[in-house]
Amino acid sequence: MVKLIVTDIDGTLVPNSTPYIPEPYFDEIRRLTDAGIVFVAASGRQENSVLNVFKPVLDRIYIISNNGSRLSKNGVPVYTKFIPRDIVESLTEELRAYNRSVATFDENGRRLIGPGTQGIDIMMATHDTQYYFPEASEYAVDVTTNNYKFNTQPFPGYDVVPDVSKICCFRNERYPHPAIAFGKKYPQLDTVVAGPDWVDFGPGGVSKGTAVEFLQKELGISREETIAFGDQENDTPMFRAAGCGYAVANASEVALAAADKVIDSMQEDGVLKVLRTL
Repeated sequence: MVKLIVTDIDGTLVPNSTPYIPEPYFDEIRRLTDAGIVFVAASGRQENSVLNVFKPVLDRIYIISNNGSRLSKNGVPVYTKFIPRDIVESLTEELRAYNRSVATFDENGRRLIGPGTQGIDIMMATHDTQYYFPEASEYAVDVTTNNYKFNTQPFPGYDVVPDVSKICCFRNERYPHPAIAFGKKYPQLDTVVAGPDWVDFGPGGVSKGTAVEFLQKELGISREETIAFGDQENDTPMFRAAGCGYAVANASEVALAAADKVIDSMQEDGVLKVLRTL
C-alpha cells in the first residue's frame, strides 16, 4: 500500500521553469491526502518558488527544496542544510574565473548567450533568495525571476549573504555542461545535473533521497510504501529511496536507467495518470 508519494516538478509535471501546475494535480493531491497518503513536492528550486507552485494545497504537503537541502511543511522548516562558507566563496570564485576566460560579455559586463558563446551563469541560493553575480546574462536573471518566480537579487558580498544551501550554474547551450568538471575538485559537495541547462552543487551527503529517507523515518513509512516520480539525475536518489521509482518517458538517460518503471511523458501527464490509479 502506498503511503508516501514524492514528485519532482520541472520536466516531470510541467515544462522547465513553468510557474504553475495544472489544476487536476491539486484535485488528486486533495483526494490522496484526504485518504491519509503523504504527498511531497521535491525540487531543485528554492523553497519560495515551490510554495508559489503548490499554493492551493500548501497545508496538505511537505516540500523538499534546493535538492534536499531544505525540508518544510506549510512553509515551516523541518531542517535546512548549508554549504560551508569558505567553500561557497572558493567554488564560486573559481567558476567566475573560468567565465572570465571563456565567455563573451556586452558593454555592461553581462554574459552574452547564443550560438557559439561559452560560459555559465553562476548563482547561489538560500532557502528564499537566489543571488546572481554582476556578469550574469540578462536571460538567466529574467528566467529565474519571471518564470521560476525566484526571489532573485544582486550579489551583495560574501560577508552579507546568509548561509547558502546551493550553488547553481546555468548554461543554455546544453551538454556538455562545463560546471560538471568542477565537482571533481570539490568531492565534499554533492554535484548533480538538475536539468538540461542546470548543474547544482549542494552540501555533501544531501539529496532529495536523503530528505525522503528522513521523512520515512519520522513518519514511520517504509521504502516499500513509497513511490517517487522524476526526470533528471538529481531525482535518482529519490528512486533509490522508494519502493518504486517512476521516470517520465521524456526523462534523461540517467533517470530512465535508474527508474523501476517508465511512464507516459510529462507532455502526456504521465504522473497524473498514475496518481489517478491510487
